[in-house]
Amino acid sequence: MRVSLRWLRQHLNFKIEPDALVDCLMRIGMEVEETFDLGMKSGLLVVGHLQSVEKHPKADKLTVCQVDTGGERPLTIVCGAANHRAGDKVPVALPGMTLPNGLTLRRTEIRGVASEGMLCSPTEIAWSQDDSGILILPPEFKTGEPFDFLAEVSITSNRPDCMSIFGLARDIAAAHRKKIYLHAPRVQEQLEHIEQLLHVSVKERQLCTRYCARLIRNVKVGPSPLWMVRALESAGLRSINNVVDVTNFVLLELGHPLHAFDAEMIADRQITVRCAQPGEEMKTLDDTKVSLHPDDLLICDSRRPIALAGIMGGANSEVTETTNVVALESAHFDPTCIRRAASRHGFSTDSSQRFERGADRDMAPVALNRATQLIRELAGGEVAKGVIDVQPTITETKTPVQLRLARVRRLLGAEIAQTEIADILVHLGCEIVRAEREQFFVNPPSYRVDLGREADLIEEIARLHGYDKIPRSLPAVVGQPRRGPANALAVERLREAFVAEGLHEAVNFGFVSSDTLRKAGLLPVPPVSVRNPLNREYDTLRPSVLVSLLANAAHNLRHGARDIRLFEIGNAFAADGAGAVRESLEAAVVLTGSLGGSWDRPAHPIDFYTAKGLAERALTTVGITQWQIAPLTDPRYHPKRAAALMQGSAELVRFGELHPGLLESLDIEDVRVCAVEMAVAPLSERARARRRFMEIPRFPRVERDIALVADEAVPAGDLQATIEKAGGELFERARLFDLYRGENLPAGKRSLAFALTFGAADRTLRDDEVQTAIEAILHAVAEAHGATLRS
Repeated sequence: MRVSLRWLRQHLNFKIEPDALVDCLMRIGMEVEETFDLGMKSGLLVVGHLQSVEKHPKADKLTVCQVDTGGERPLTIVCGAANHRAGDKVPVALPGMTLPNGLTLRRTEIRGVASEGMLCSPTEIAWSQDDSGILILPPEFKTGEPFDFLAEVSITSNRPDCMSIFGLARDIAAAHRKKIYLHAPRVQEQLEHIEQLLHVSVKERQLCTRYCARLIRNVKVGPSPLWMVRALESAGLRSINNVVDVTNFVLLELGHPLHAFDAEMIADRQITVRCAQPGEEMKTLDDTKVSLHPDDLLICDSRRPIALAGIMGGANSEVTETTNVVALESAHFDPTCIRRAASRHGFSTDSSQRFERGADRDMAPVALNRATQLIRELAGGEVAKGVIDVQPTITETKTPVQLRLARVRRLLGAEIAQTEIADILVHLGCEIVRAEREQFFVNPPSYRVDLGREADLIEEIARLHGYDKIPRSLPAVVGQPRRGPANALAVERLREAFVAEGLHEAVNFGFVSSDTLRKAGLLPVPPVSVRNPLNREYDTLRPSVLVSLLANAAHNLRHGARDIRLFEIGNAFAADGAGAVRESLEAAVVLTGSLGGSWDRPAHPIDFYTAKGLAERALTTVGITQWQIAPLTDPRYHPKRAAALMQGSAELVRFGELHPGLLESLDIEDVRVCAVEMAVAPLSERARARRRFMEIPRFPRVERDIALVADEAVPAGDLQATIEKAGGELFERARLFDLYRGENLPAGKRSLAFALTFGAADRTLRDDEVQTAIEAILHAVAEAHGATLRS
């Protein structure tokens, strides 16, 4: 929002300088993104009065102007524009002034005539994009005064009350412990009562909580006066005509949207506020044809829609040069309804931005009367008596917000006097209903839709007291082990494990393209479709995190990357039979190319064992130390190069090489891609919440290797589980380090070599103790699997 200090000062009852304005806005939470000094700070861009304009003696296209800038004598300025005349008031840049484009002015001589400044065009001072000539100022501007100061202010979405000149002035005044007042507009009424000329019916009382209207006849639509045009330009808007300009001016001044209809285009002079009917269409003011949704709120006459409520008017009731009767609307619409309709149809207007954040219902009649007053002043006309004001007959009862002063001190860590707290609340426009021992009961003003809880009021007290006045102090924190949700701990440990492996985290939307899923054969039945997608690429909620990572991998491969190591921890979605959507937290990894590689060793290509090792180390980091490996049947994975890590009947991780057919459908060709997938919830349920630390052994460990000959059908994981179970008290761990098939082994057999580790905490083991344990292991594997010791 672009703010003019000249306009702002019209609503403040005290003077504020540019630097003080910026400092105040920043202190009260308004971000000032950019400023343009147009003389109020430097004093070098002032309002000049052209006393004479004569042709340059040596150039046909130049003029020599005598300009009164409030100094001891008029300045001589040579100008190349042609739209200025004697008597005009214009912005004059004096020597030393640096314009927004970086040009610094100095006295110079042009074709033999000394020029002591520059008459400025709108583009030269970043006022507007009009470069047709000099910026002509309203005659009301005082000669010699600084021109203006513009600030680009970012208003947060919770402060719609500050999306106007008056709203900002009100907040600035509160910061200075001053009150400003909005004087009630005076409307001179002449015609019969409005209810004889216009009828309003509100069908959707929940979506339109107030609808006010006035009628003005014999209006003369034409150009706006110069002061109105320049005021709109100061906020970045262009002039259209005097009636439309008034609605825009009041929107900028008071923050409440209005709309002007050509009343003669309203069929039967009947306005109805209702939702759209199936198949209904309308054309908006920007000539966009809109297919309406049943949830869209409309302003209609007796036959058709004439406006998309709170967003944009219709072309069929637009105010034009031929308009004679104007119906003026000022209403209050439901924020959610307006936001959804604007998003659905791709609109973002000044009106919708204010309604969807929460406009002030009590401001509707005030803004309406202000606009009526201005239209009568600028376009003439006769105003019908009375105001149509449709609103609930039962006034909502406000529940005061309890504000405990002890809580104020505890949350802010500062002692703020009770009188100062009361003073701040009053200047914010709050009503202190009653004050009891160490507490206030407060009714926030209607325009502060963000003040609904005690914490909101405390934040306001801190803001206006001044964050810089709150003393610095370290909070007293008692050290204790962190205890968070189980999922949060598992996610943190998984992220720690993946980063330690050299993976890069990806962050994707939860939306994917249904066309891509269908092409890859991954579209679930039924899919979880999005009703109002941003575009076709995001029309379905993803069934797995892996889908998004594969899209990332395909994108990187197309751009020449080969060694891809990505992981993501995010939500996946599935529809159950009852039509509900289940959301689950998943972690996934995608690997391509090679790992490692340096001057002393070659890179290792990604394969099944790379994914297996990563999966096992991830489980260990989470706090799971027991699992079994099992075959995996999943059409997305290679039938012979994929597996799952299980704990009992529960699957913990699936991993392996992805199926070439899947990769081809995603336009990934001639590349081996490995993946790891896991649901976070099962890991959280089985993980150790705390890590256990063990004393470093004081006595040496004993290691023995055994090679077992077993049938090809016997899984290595089953053999290892039997070894661990039969090892006894001295056994610590077993590690598979070799697999052999070939000569000296019977057909259908293979040799698996395990490294066994034994140890005791209180002594060094004897050979016979170790041998006894090994014999027990050999007996157990022979009984369970028919495995024998390889000779």
